[in-house]
Amino acid sequence: MTNKHASTTNNNYSRIALVAFIILGTLLFYATGLYRFFSLEMIKFYEQEIRVFIAHRYVLSVVMYLATYAGLIVFNLPVASLMTFVGGFLYGTFFGGLFALCGATAGATVTLYLLRYVVKEPAQKMYAKYLQRLNNWFAQYGLYAFVFLRALPIFPFFIVNIFSSLTDMPVTQFVFLTFFSMAPAAFLFAHVGYQLDQLESIRDAFLLQFFGALFGIALFFMLLIMIKKKLDRR
Repeated sequence: MTNKHASTTNNNYSRIALVAFIILGTLLFYATGLYRFFSLEMIKFYEQEIRVFIAHRYVLSVVMYLATYAGLIVFNLPVASLMTFVGGFLYGTFFGGLFALCGATAGATVTLYLLRYVVKEPAQKMYAKYLQRLNNWFAQYGLYAFVFLRALPIFPFFIVNIFSSLTDMPVTQFVFLTFFSMAPAAFLFAHVGYQLDQLESIRDAFLLQFFGALFGIALFFMLLIMIKKKLDRR
């Protein structure tokens, strides 16, 4: 009994420490002014130096890009989406989009594990009945909602991760759907990033068409899942 109580106490301490670490990391990101380096202006300013580094250390540059992207997702920093533009700008539409997808998926997966460790067990003890309802709902409609929210980058990334962490969604399914749901938007963003020099001339009409296209992509993915579910029932 004592060992069980000690184990529970240790788990609680480690959860608190983990949350504190993430909060501290986020605060330091702003307090040290590091956020200033994550802007289109700064990327353009250091473009020559960055391209020289990529030319001489391509693999290392990709690893650094992936680690940075994943880290920004884990710490829930609002500049993560910019990294997709940067990926296209530095690596081209295809590889930029692919690297962005890998970084975002890796960050989302780590976040899922962290959230399930920090949130799910305490929530299960306090709100077991509501979580059961959530999982019942998720079994019927959750995949549609997940794909829809993932495909449209206007929804907060972290909210989708929290939602997923409270469900019984398998990690493999989470990784697969995260990667492919975000793929159209990632390559679209990367393509815009590839033409970064023209971004200053973007008009409101273009943005309307841009997000209209993303909305169409999300609906397309939802349709695919609905068709798949109907085929599975046969």
